[in-house]
Amino acid sequence: NDFYMMTTEVSQGMFLELMQYNDAIFSSCGINCPMENVSWHEAAAFANALSVFDGRTECYSCTYANSSDPTTVSCTESGSYGGQNIYNCPGYRLPTDAEWEYVARSTVYSDIWTPNGGGNISTGDENSCAGISLTDGTSLGSLGWYCANSGSGPQDIAQKTQNGFGVYDMHGNV
Repeated sequence: NDFYMMTTEVSQGMFLELMQYNDAIFSSCGINCPMENVSWHEAAAFANALSVFDGRTECYSCTYANSSDPTTVSCTESGSYGGQNIYNCPGYRLPTDAEWEYVARSTVYSDIWTPNGGGNISTGDENSCAGISLTDGTSLGSLGWYCANSGSGPQDIAQKTQNGFGVYDMHGNV
């Protein structure tokens, strides 16, 4: 099935606007930093909130154990679209692992999409915090944030090269 994906990670500002809270560990990073420290259930509740905001159908059924604590949400893939296959839901949903990988690779068979056609991390560099060059000569630091260039924390979204599908931050950040 065809699908759409946001071109950036969900920012803390976007999450705060729709969900009315921000429990990010790196909240001091700012509203342009990616949202992190959320459960799958909180992410599904966000997808529902975004669907409602955009006039679409919710794809998840969510309940709260404690109405005053939004982190107590529990969601299932049986939203108000009638419980049909979630891939047919006209609202927003979370991507599957396969969809995420497809977008991350952006039509290349290498581990990482690059403007040069794709590259892999060389054996022995997997756990390195030094500047890493991929097998096609592309600097990993030009594509994503990792321990060598992140300062041990998240960075504002969309600061690195977008991939072939126009999506940012598929390798690193959050």
